[in-house]
Amino acid sequence: MFLCGIRIINSVCKLLYMEEINKLRKLYKLKNVERMNSVGKRKESSAMKKMEKEMPASLGKKAALLFKEFEECRTMEAKFARAIDQLDAVIHEMDYKADWKGWTKEFLIEKKGKYFEHFPELKKAFEATVRYVEMEGYFSQ
Repeated sequence: MFLCGIRIINSVCKLLYMEEINKLRKLYKLKNVERMNSVGKRKESSAMKKMEKEMPASLGKKAALLFKEFEECRTMEAKFARAIDQLDAVIHEMDYKADWKGWTKEFLIEKKGKYFEHFPELKKAFEATVRYVEMEGYFSQ
């Protein structure tokens, strides 16, 4: 029981740390839309390398490893952190209706929906968000 609790605490800490590292894109003022192309990804990697060099060596190495884990999205923690990040991105983009020009419901579901496969509650939240933006005319610009 104790070890199970320790694993859960470790996973939660790891998730929180991944999310904080993921926020490094703000160093380059990347909008969520920009992350969907290779230029945005290169800027993010460059920001991570800069951040790693500016941190104490052991912390920088840990941050780089967690950033890599987040980007590769292979572990359940990384998948969960990615799902939260994707939902957060959609919600934040709702403040910028003009950015949705040319987007379709199908495009949004194709690009973002895959991240919620393992997390039914997050999938429901994503689907509710898609229904809302459709009802509010985000796709009909």
